[in-house]
Amino acid sequence: MVWQTGATAMYLNGKLFQQFGTTSPINEKVKAFQPWGRSTFLPLLNQPEQVIAVRYSYQKNIAYMRWLGAKNKTLYIWLCKEDEVDENYAKKENEISKLLDIFKGGLFFILAILHFSFYLYHPRQRANFLIGVFQLTVSTAFCLGYYYKQIHDLNLLVSLNWAVVLFNVVAIGLMLEIIYYLFEVKRGVIYFFLLFLTVSSLLTLFYFYNTGWLSLAFLMTFIGV
Repeated sequence: MVWQTGATAMYLNGKLFQQFGTTSPINEKVKAFQPWGRSTFLPLLNQPEQVIAVRYSYQKNIAYMRWLGAKNKTLYIWLCKEDEVDENYAKKENEISKLLDIFKGGLFFILAILHFSFYLYHPRQRANFLIGVFQLTVSTAFCLGYYYKQIHDLNLLVSLNWAVVLFNVVAIGLMLEIIYYLFEVKRGVIYFFLLFLTVSSLLTLFYFYNTGWLSLAFLMTFIGV
């Protein structure tokens, strides 16, 4: 079972038996692929020694990020027996995560419809509209998160990850607007400072690979509290 953030060609006793993506010494021809723990069978031979060799290629110009501290594993191979495939913790975690994403996405979508309905009946209550847009934004982020785990093209996968982050940033900004609107607080220096931090957090995420996500996590917690 394989997880990776590049392209691999796998050989057993010198013979190619599996390939994920396109490996090449020329970077422009490399096509990274994320198998998401796809299982493959080793064509073992009747020999006392079996040699597995892996050729790995890294695709440049992909804007990798660590969203909420998640790691991008260069290459992770898990060797197991056939009856142990479904017992792998990483595969189970991925399936549970997908179910939670679609559940939370559906829940926020229902709440969004509810608040938009309130707004249609009472147009003067602008808070319902803002809350509806906020919930629709969060729902979209969760649904994209679900779709994210179905994609294998790493370039598209990373781009979608950035889209999820963008929707989270928009949600933070909407949350800030809702708080100020509901409590009828005058928008002053603190409001615009927090708004600036929300937008600039995208830059920190882009330029600081290991720690950039902390700014977004702080804002989500601070504004939420």
